[in-house]
Amino acid sequence: MIVLSALVFVFVLGGLAAATADLLVLENQSAMARDAAFLGAQAGGSQVDIGSAGSIDVPTTGTLTLDASAATVCQQAVAHADPGSTATCSVAAGTITVDVTQQVSLPLGLFGSTATVRAHARGGPAAGTVTASQ
Repeated sequence: MIVLSALVFVFVLGGLAAATADLLVLENQSAMARDAAFLGAQAGGSQVDIGSAGSIDVPTTGTLTLDASAATVCQQAVAHADPGSTATCSVAAGTITVDVTQQVSLPLGLFGSTATVRAHARGGPAAGTVTASQ
């Protein structure tokens, strides 16, 4: 009976260790994807269309537009921050939206051999308008 209990304990403890290892890797990669999305939105949001800023009454409307290069700058920032990820950056109505996706290989494969991590962020052409979500 003691031997059976010891075997069950070893298998349960091994399963918990495997689950912990996989979850730690997922959490780490999720944080990296979230940071990359945030940095992409921040970099894209810094590409203010200076030409249109002169023709818009910014203090009244509170609206600036983004330059055409904002999506490219966003994708470059994401690629630099998280090289293994895929980024989709889109600009519409003065807002940049960033979606980051990454396939993660799990070390022990308790939940499968790979998992997909996703992150989302939006930003605008003014400081302090970037929000990140998972």
